[in-house]
Amino acid sequence: MSSDPKGPEGFESKQAALMHIERPPLPWRTVVSTECGRPISELANGLVVTVSAAQKWFKDNGARRASLFFCVTCCDTTNRWKSWQQDPVDRMYRELQHMGWGGRRDKNRALVGAELRAIEALVSQHREEFEEIKAAHLRGDIKALPVRTNHGGGNLD
Repeated sequence: MSSDPKGPEGFESKQAALMHIERPPLPWRTVVSTECGRPISELANGLVVTVSAAQKWFKDNGARRASLFFCVTCCDTTNRWKSWQQDPVDRMYRELQHMGWGGRRDKNRALVGAELRAIEALVSQHREEFEEIKAAHLRGDIKALPVRTNHGGGNLD
């Protein structure tokens, strides 16, 4: 394998372990699982990459080579869904679809319900700012939007 390009950084020391791709969380959440559903805490350090890092690796090395290094379910799932920036409605739909699977339904339903109620409370406390931001998005006037910072929530890949 010495003639092949190296896999993701540090991969050669992980022998036969597949890389996984983070499941992009909603912007107000932190990353906790991979696209295939494995908890990140259960994977060895360095075996999980961001969506953007994986996409760059695929572009640089090709899909066939990526299948040697990456979990196929992670790869397929990453390419199936749009990011929050591309389409927030599609991203929310994905989250709501995820709620109905297996035993996660009640836990995820409670979490999503609490998040929606928190958003409702924030909107009611900052109605004017909310309307301003919403109007800017509807106009497509990105320059009019206030500066955003990521306050420790999920990455926006």
